[in-house]
Amino acid sequence: MESIPVHLANRLGSFPGQAPWPPGLMVSAAGCLLVYRPFDQSAHELVQTSRQIAINRNALALADAL
Repeated sequence: MESIPVHLANRLGSFPGQAPWPPGLMVSAAGCLLVYRPFDQSAHELVQTSRQIAINRNALALADAL
């Protein structure tokens, strides 16, 4: 829920000289839903073909140590 404003600001984009987030804009969520998406395993990546997403498996292993 805390990352919603970050993702929205990233989607809105910012132009030179423009504030990245409109002042005074508040965001809240009425609820949330966790959705599990299946990934196919390749030698070095986890791939979700329906959304064209690939995640490096070594990066996930390193993220576990954070």
